[in-house]
Amino acid sequence: MATTPQEKAKIVRNPHLKRFPADIRETLFSDIEENAEAFMFRQNKGHEDAIALDYFGALTTYGELDAQVDRLARTLKGYGVQPGEIVAVSLPNVKEIVLYIYAIWRIGATVTLIDARTNSKGVLDRVRQCESNILVTILDMFEEKTRPILLELPVKHVVVVTPADALVGAKPTELKGKVAKLIYPGKIKKFKEEVKNLPGGEKVIMHTDFVSLYNYEGDVRAPYDPKGVAAIHYTSGTTEDGVIKGVMHRHAAYNCIFRSVRYFEEMPDRTTMQRGDVFGGFIPFIAAYGLFNGLNYALCIGMRVQLIPVFNPAKIDKLILKKKPSGFIGVPRFFQILANNKKLRKPNNKLAFIRNAATGGDKISPATLRTVNACFARSGVHGGIIVGYGSTEMGASIGGFLPYRADGSTDYNYDAEGNVGVLLPGINAIILDPETGEEQPLGKDGEICLNSPSMALGYYKFPERTAEMTYIDPVTGDPYLRMGDKGHIGEDGTFYFVDRYKRSIFRTDGHTVHPSPIENACCLHDAVDCASVVGLKINEHTAGTVPTAFVILHDDAPKDHQKILEELYALNRRELPDRDLALAYTIIDQFPYTPMGKVDYRKLEQRALTLEDYFIADPAVVAQLRKHK
Repeated sequence: MATTPQEKAKIVRNPHLKRFPADIRETLFSDIEENAEAFMFRQNKGHEDAIALDYFGALTTYGELDAQVDRLARTLKGYGVQPGEIVAVSLPNVKEIVLYIYAIWRIGATVTLIDARTNSKGVLDRVRQCESNILVTILDMFEEKTRPILLELPVKHVVVVTPADALVGAKPTELKGKVAKLIYPGKIKKFKEEVKNLPGGEKVIMHTDFVSLYNYEGDVRAPYDPKGVAAIHYTSGTTEDGVIKGVMHRHAAYNCIFRSVRYFEEMPDRTTMQRGDVFGGFIPFIAAYGLFNGLNYALCIGMRVQLIPVFNPAKIDKLILKKKPSGFIGVPRFFQILANNKKLRKPNNKLAFIRNAATGGDKISPATLRTVNACFARSGVHGGIIVGYGSTEMGASIGGFLPYRADGSTDYNYDAEGNVGVLLPGINAIILDPETGEEQPLGKDGEICLNSPSMALGYYKFPERTAEMTYIDPVTGDPYLRMGDKGHIGEDGTFYFVDRYKRSIFRTDGHTVHPSPIENACCLHDAVDCASVVGLKINEHTAGTVPTAFVILHDDAPKDHQKILEELYALNRRELPDRDLALAYTIIDQFPYTPMGKVDYRKLEQRALTLEDYFIADPAVVAQLRKHK
């Protein structure tokens, strides 16, 4: 439906800016046009003796980090890496990932970041797409992912890092279990002998040997290029045609996110991370979220980054209680696990070390948010969890919750359905009708379109997709990113994310159902820990799908699961219109997750809908299942 003249008159852009000074965009970003590596070290000038990295007790100061980055930059220059050339890096959160990212940036080259959990084909596809001459990986990943494709890899060098390379000076008490086994010198010697006889083995070189061979003596700092590509981050999944999407970001995007998020987190009533505080490096730095809001953000503050290369997400609560980070970021699942820890069920100060914690990467229901904030309140944390909204294309962060006030003394409704906070001061937004393309008024849902200095340059070697995702504002001529998300902006500037348009469920009767309201309703049940809703097919010949709720229960939930499922249906009927309900419900022990810790909806959609395993509330669906059984 087209926007009416009355609705057009109500269109007021960016009411969130009323919360910030009028000239915020100009003053906040006055110094961001700079190489991101130089920007980060400039923030730490005069604090070179402060600890930058903590890798199992092996400590690196900011001064030492600068020197080691420079040494690696000279190595890369010695190997002939030129400004604009792409170097592929596929590492977990070991020290070397920090060195390579900032060294590549120092010489004006581009880093393409490949998740260390990507399979062999994925690594090969990404290296080929970026035409990289160098691939940096880690020993166990080489054995599992790189060895099978070594001959096919179109690179001159495969640089192999080991977990031992950065452990000089580590405390013996920290080197237990898997890490201790991986640093056994005999294993490294055996590997180097085996590699000599591998087809394509001449490409392979150990990181320690790689660094020692060249030491370029000229100036390694490349001039700043405002349109130069700093990094290529890959989004999860592919296009409909199977094309992998590499998102190109310029240096100023990282500096912009630091400035805007830092300003946002320094608002009154919020405890802010400070220089010298400890940052928990759990989220992979390979991901945009992990680099923009994790590693680079923490280093720009001057924090001490704990490098955590391997951990079990299901035990994140135990890791946080052991490592005691002052600040960290994580997907909602991390905070759900932490809030359910038995040690945190009674009032105490066991989490008092937390100054600032934020979640993003996936939606968090209002019920889960209340559970986490209640846990924080009784465990000694000042303020609640910061809920953020973002995307790889926008430099991870787009907005977040205003400072949490448990006493309710604010005009801001933390529990409002779909509320994801207030847009950051550098973000401008437009809401479009996805069918007509007309701009929508405040309060009306449409496709979210965003503009910011942190916005990506586009998709690498995919200009068609870049053009599809770009909306040119007819008023200002500025480019906006079409997010593919459904949402709106309230009159007070609060930003609401309803759902991904791609996650919309098309029922067998043609009606469209959105998962998030159902998930939020399910989480209101006292026994439910978390919920996820997808559409399941009745059979391969039936058009449309059945909205199906998968729920995980708390450890101490009642054993009568059938009763819980019936109560969930009744709860959904109370909270939602009849046509927007889930029609099937089931309890599972655990969700399938993507490597980033998000629920893997595609795997849930592959599950079979059966009369035996699901509580099915719609008689028509029951009849169809019996017919096709």
